[in-house]
Amino acid sequence: MLAGAADTPDLGRRGRDAAGPAGEVVYPDALYNGDAKVYLAALSTSKPVQTAMIVGHNPTMEELAALLAVRGTPEALALLERGYPTSGLAVFSFTAELADIGPRSGFLERFLARPE
Repeated sequence: MLAGAADTPDLGRRGRDAAGPAGEVVYPDALYNGDAKVYLAALSTSKPVQTAMIVGHNPTMEELAALLAVRGTPEALALLERGYPTSGLAVFSFTAELADIGPRSGFLERFLARPE
């Protein structure tokens, strides 16, 4: 899911390329101005999938990560606590299907940020 991708056609193309032939890229209008709860709702109402990726803007991405991250690796949690920088990537796992996730349901596996 890409927020505001209509304004960034190259990002949309790269998203489709990364999804591969079996993947699907969707552009829910609600994400463009939505808050973290809107992003969470978009994830939980998506089709049953093994992997989902959501691309968006701050402060919403940081708020979503904080909303989900009740547990995680110590390294990932420490990096997230320092803030969610431009081009940051939070990788979560869930014990439930995406349709059943909610606040504080994620495990932060990794948090990637470009070097300062």
